[in-house]
Amino acid sequence: MKKKVWDIVEDYVDMDYETLGEFRDRIDAWIKQHGSNAMFEFQDDFDGFGRHIVLKAERLETDDEYNKRIVQEEYYREMSEKRDREEFQRLKKKFGENNG
Repeated sequence: MKKKVWDIVEDYVDMDYETLGEFRDRIDAWIKQHGSNAMFEFQDDFDGFGRHIVLKAERLETDDEYNKRIVQEEYYREMSEKRDREEFQRLKKKFGENNG
């Protein structure tokens, strides 16, 4: 089943010297373009000394993203099972099979 993912659709939301009415008009346009679930998020600046606002919108992952995710999840599941199996063998050797 495909998952919802969030994309940054505006990487720097600037509100300086903008009236509330002007900003409302921009918000209305964003809602029309990206839906009412779009949201603002604060992110750290690249230099680490400040923050800025981005606009993120939700969408379903593409077929390619879905296929890559499934392959990655299977790989992680296999690695986890391998690690668990190795741990089980180690404990079995340490404590014996019938030690309860």
